[in-house]
Amino acid sequence: MNLQALSACALFEGMDPARAADLVRRAGGSGRGMRRGEVLAREGEPCAALGIVLSGTVEVRHETAEGGVQTIARLEAGNTFAEAVLFARGAAYPATVVCGEGGEVLMLQRARVVELCRSDDTVLENFVRLLSERIMLLNRGIRARSHRTLRGRIAALLLEQAQGKPAFVLPMTRADMARQLLAARPSLSRELSRMKADGLIDFYRSSVKILNDKGLRACLNAEG
Repeated sequence: MNLQALSACALFEGMDPARAADLVRRAGGSGRGMRRGEVLAREGEPCAALGIVLSGTVEVRHETAEGGVQTIARLEAGNTFAEAVLFARGAAYPATVVCGEGGEVLMLQRARVVELCRSDDTVLENFVRLLSERIMLLNRGIRARSHRTLRGRIAALLLEQAQGKPAFVLPMTRADMARQLLAARPSLSRELSRMKADGLIDFYRSSVKILNDKGLRACLNAEG
């Protein structure tokens, strides 16, 4: 089991890696290999386990009404998925989870997560915090779509994805981004180019660098 990835997981934040691994083993959890392109969970299927990426990458995808596929998020070692729906009545995966780069994933059944939370107060506190952050992320996504100007919606999305980092990689294509922001793709491309010319951001394909954080945040309040 990848102890480094386990200790990087929000569920075990502030905990000694060996202690985290011991708790997982006692709860009956163990990692398993995953291959590129392997479907770990399908949208609409019953959700009975929380996933922790131990190595490799995982992509969270949503099938659009037009039959296309939109990549919502790209998860790396230490990231989790399904925690927000695991304990909901009639819990079902809200999106399809697919292995991007081969590696290892830890799937913890619902009862195992309960056992972990009962056995250690730190895990319980971390799990509650993780759920709270997911709710906040959802609220930010709703706010991002509420901005009247396209520039405001772009700024909200980029700041959400950046999570305080000056440079990051968007986990979505330009087409996916346009759909998420309720914009035509040509309009999105033009506005991104304008923001680059204005010195707010720089970008190359999916790589984005925030050059003027204060200016980007000012876009959130612009009525333009």
